[in-house]
Amino acid sequence: MLTAAAVLPLLLPGEGAAQPGGDAELAAEAPVPEWTYEGGGTGGRSGGDPRAMNKKIRRAGATTIAGASLAIAGGATAIAGGVLGYLGSPGRLKQLKEDNDYVLPVDDPKRQQIIANARMATFVLASGVSVLVVGVITAAIARSRLKKLREQRRTSMAFGAMPTRGGAALHWEVRF
Repeated sequence: MLTAAAVLPLLLPGEGAAQPGGDAELAAEAPVPEWTYEGGGTGGRSGGDPRAMNKKIRRAGATTIAGASLAIAGGATAIAGGVLGYLGSPGRLKQLKEDNDYVLPVDDPKRQQIIANARMATFVLASGVSVLVVGVITAAIARSRLKKLREQRRTSMAFGAMPTRGGAALHWEVRF
């Protein structure tokens, strides 16, 4: 069985169409609250694609992890360079000289290893420190971007209109 549905008109504020039961007179007497600007928040974009925002957040998080990994690898390399510097120190050559009656043997493998360690230590230490610095800078920049993107996603506004029985309602959601 089919029945006809009555369509109610949507009234905008300020329109005073007569409705059954005298609602127009009551609506005219009701106070209209004024909107006052309170300032403060700016809100984010309401029409942005959340998938694109999530993709940016994931990319910033991965970059932060990569930068931190670089910093850890650079720190480990710098520590290895420091150990090589100790193993190739002039003090070890002096100790070897004392052990051999104050004469450095020319073809001694220990002497050659100490000299090789001293030469490598500079390069390993310099490369480790430079990778450490690059990793720390990358992680810091990516972390600040990640925080900014998360804040943009968290601070957002949404608007929605919903028809009701006697007109329409506006739904306004603000998250911060």
